[in-house]
Amino acid sequence: MKLSMRKYYRLAVLAVLMFVLWSCGFQPGYKNSPSDKLATSEAKSLFKKMNSLRTRGVMFGQQDALAYGVGWKAESDNFISDVSLVSGQQPAVFGWDLGHIGDTCNIDGVSFVAMTGWIKEAHKKGGIITLSWHHLNPVSDSSAWELTPAVKQILPNGSHHQKFVNDLNHIADFFSGLRDENDNLIPVIFRPYHEFEGNWFWWCQNVTSSEEYIQLWKFTVDFFKGKGLHNILYCYNPGFVSDGIADSYYPGDDYVDLVGIDTYNLDTPIHIEEVDQIIERMIVFCNDHDKIPCISEAGYNGIPQQNWWTKTLAPLVKGKGISYVLLWRNARTDHFFVPFPGHESAPDFIQFIEDNAILSLGDMNRILQNNL
Repeated sequence: MKLSMRKYYRLAVLAVLMFVLWSCGFQPGYKNSPSDKLATSEAKSLFKKMNSLRTRGVMFGQQDALAYGVGWKAESDNFISDVSLVSGQQPAVFGWDLGHIGDTCNIDGVSFVAMTGWIKEAHKKGGIITLSWHHLNPVSDSSAWELTPAVKQILPNGSHHQKFVNDLNHIADFFSGLRDENDNLIPVIFRPYHEFEGNWFWWCQNVTSSEEYIQLWKFTVDFFKGKGLHNILYCYNPGFVSDGIADSYYPGDDYVDLVGIDTYNLDTPIHIEEVDQIIERMIVFCNDHDKIPCISEAGYNGIPQQNWWTKTLAPLVKGKGISYVLLWRNARTDHFFVPFPGHESAPDFIQFIEDNAILSLGDMNRILQNNL
C-alpha cells in the first residue's frame, strides 16, 4: 500500500520527535516523575536515573556494605566493603535499616551517626540509598517478628498512636539530617512494612487487614510529606506479588514509586522457576501501575555454590528491566551473602560483577557521565 507524501512527512516528524524525546531521557512506557507531586529536584533526578539505567542493566547493591564485613568492622570515615575488597568495585546501591530508630545504634548495631556519614559519602560518589525499617512491635515493645496485633492500635485514635508518631518523628529527624554539600536533602528510597504477604512481621497479612495496612502506609507517607520531606521514593514490597493480595493491600499509585520482591537461597531448578514467575508477576504489576521494579533483598547465605553468581543470579535478573538487586549483609562467617577475600565463590563473583549487564557504582557513573 502506497503512502501519501503527507503521511511520509508525518512519520518522519514523529521519528525525529521520538529521537529527541529519547535523547532527553524519555522512555516509552516509563513514567519519569515520582508519586509525590512536590518531590524535590533531587528525588526527581533519582527517579529518572533509575528508570534510565534499567534499560542498560541491573544495579548491584548490598545491605550495610560500608559498615562491616566478614572479619572487619569499619571506622566512620571508611569507604570499603567486602564487594570492593573482592572485586575492586563498589555497589551502586547501599542499603541500611532504621530498626531501633531513636537509639544510638540500629537493629544490626550500626551507629545512626556513622550511618548518616556513610550515606552522605555514598551519595556524593553517585550511589543510591535505600532504607528498610524493621520496626519494633509498638504494642508489645518487642521485636518486629513478635506477632501481637498492632496496626489498628497505632493508627489515629488507637491506644498506641502517639508512640507510633514518636517513632515517625525519629525517622523524620534522621531523614532531615541527610543533606549534601549544598544543604539539599539527599534523595532516598524508603521501604517500610515489607514482606507483608508473609506471616512473620506484626504488619503481615495474617495479623493485619488490607484496610489497616493501606491506612498505615498512607498515614506514614502523608506524615513525612507533612514534615516537608519530599526527597523520599517509596518502595512497596509485598514479598511474592501473589494474585489478589498484592492488589488488595496496594495503597495506590499516588503513594508508591517502586515495587520490590525479596528472595533468598535460590538453589533448585524448581525454586528458581518459582522466583522467575514471581519476578514476572512483579514486572506485570509494575507495568500496570507505572512503577519501577526491584529485587529489594536477595542472596544465598554462605554461598555454597561456587558458580551461583553467574549460573543462578545473573540469568534470573538480567534483561528484564529490573532496576536493582540488593544482596543482604555480611555479618559473620555463618551469615554472609557476598563473598569475602578468599571465599571459593569470589572468582565467579568477579565474573558476575564485570558483566556489562550488572552495574557497579563505577559502571553507573560511567554510563551517566558519558550519556551512553
